[in-house]
Amino acid sequence: MLESMTERLQSLRDHWQRLPGQWHADHPLRYRIAAAGLALAGYAWLVAFPLLALVGGLRLGTAGLAPTSAWGYLDHGLLALGLAGTLILARARFGLPDGEPLGADTAPKLYALVESVRQELQGAAVDEIRITGEFDVQLLRTPVSGFPFVMTHTLMIGMPVLQCLSEAQLKAWVASQLGELSRQRMQLGSWIAQLRQLWVRYRNHFCAGSGPARLLIGLFFDRYTRLFHRFTAPLMQSQQYVRDRHALRTLGYEDTAEWMVMQAVMGRFLEQDYWPSVHHIADKAPEPTINPYRNLGMLLPRRLETNEARRWLREAWSHSGSAAAPGLKQRLQAIAAGEAQYPGLPEPCAADSLMEHTLTPLLDRVDSAWQQRERHTWQLRHQKSCAERERLEALRAEARAGTLQGRKAMEYAALMKRYGTTEEAHAAYEQILATNPDDAQIVFGTGRYLTGLGDEHGIRLLEQAMEMDKRYVVPACRLISEFRNRRGNITRFPAHEGQTIRRRVS
Repeated sequence: MLESMTERLQSLRDHWQRLPGQWHADHPLRYRIAAAGLALAGYAWLVAFPLLALVGGLRLGTAGLAPTSAWGYLDHGLLALGLAGTLILARARFGLPDGEPLGADTAPKLYALVESVRQELQGAAVDEIRITGEFDVQLLRTPVSGFPFVMTHTLMIGMPVLQCLSEAQLKAWVASQLGELSRQRMQLGSWIAQLRQLWVRYRNHFCAGSGPARLLIGLFFDRYTRLFHRFTAPLMQSQQYVRDRHALRTLGYEDTAEWMVMQAVMGRFLEQDYWPSVHHIADKAPEPTINPYRNLGMLLPRRLETNEARRWLREAWSHSGSAAAPGLKQRLQAIAAGEAQYPGLPEPCAADSLMEHTLTPLLDRVDSAWQQRERHTWQLRHQKSCAERERLEALRAEARAGTLQGRKAMEYAALMKRYGTTEEAHAAYEQILATNPDDAQIVFGTGRYLTGLGDEHGIRLLEQAMEMDKRYVVPACRLISEFRNRRGNITRFPAHEGQTIRRRVS
């Protein structure tokens, strides 16, 4: 009985999660009307408080302040509730987004670039530019009070964007954001995308407080934001195409395509190569004393070789994207840009061409903010590293005795991969495989490690793991597909997938 109810609840939950996408595909007009109505619900809740105060005040003004019946107390309650909510919203002050503020007097060229894009797209005025540590560009709206009718527009530009992209590529990214607030090109998806950010600001602001503010505003937006994000998620993938068209109107096909390619390649490089190498320093250094953004500008030409960049590009090209964001291939096809080509690192980068003498002090500020922000996490990572090194020494002693099996063997190889040299890690995987040839988990883990190194022998081990345990069929197929894609051979996997699927069924 209990299992049946649990399965039914899970079925209903899965159906609700699929419902917005199905409705968006089968009934697009009805879906968009429902999304617009749900978006207005947030405004309706905020406006309801002054309306309650007005209605309660008018009723008390006509009936008298002293209640003559039990219903008279309801008017007093409505007036009190409306006044409390109105006062809370009127006194609310939202802080501007985190980031290093950059004035027009210190970066006139950057402000001029943003203003030229704004005039061309007839977008909203940018009140301030702030520099962050993320590889991202966002236009954030901050309400002046709790009533979201007067906004402050802050353009958030990541320092890695300035260091890794050219001036034209930065301009394309800025245009994709400013176009969402264009008076001529405003669409439902653009409005929804801005509200998704705005309502999250409301939830974070009021849920962080206590008392009436949390009860009247915070709890509503806590639940409403989840519902709103889940229901409007199908609009976000198409919204990326809208942003790309804003960039296309501003720069043209070639520059827009190069921006998309560099956005994908540099994003993968930073996420999977550069930042892991920075955090790896915490294994030995107890404090974050390095300057990652200053180092990025100096190390980028040496760290990112053309062949490696093309590998990142092949991986981005083969990635199909997600429900919230399309992949690089789909975005380029949407603007009829053809095959992706890596344009090379920009000379000069946007930071050099736009910041000039302001760049050095700005790098100092961004690096200092990063050190302060990362200090606690860095110290925890260092403590964990020290503990794992001690664990590695204990497992190394067991490995010499040949007694490592199962999870302990995989733990030993994983720790050796993290803290040892490439040769030591390779020897560790070969050792645990030799002593545990019939363990499907170890065979699969060794195959995964070898394919990550580009070794063809890893594929044979993955195939062996699939034969030994059917649970490894899907992950092994995925790893083999990624291996083929990195080699530029994307056509071989479907046949291999069909063979393994048939093997699993039989």
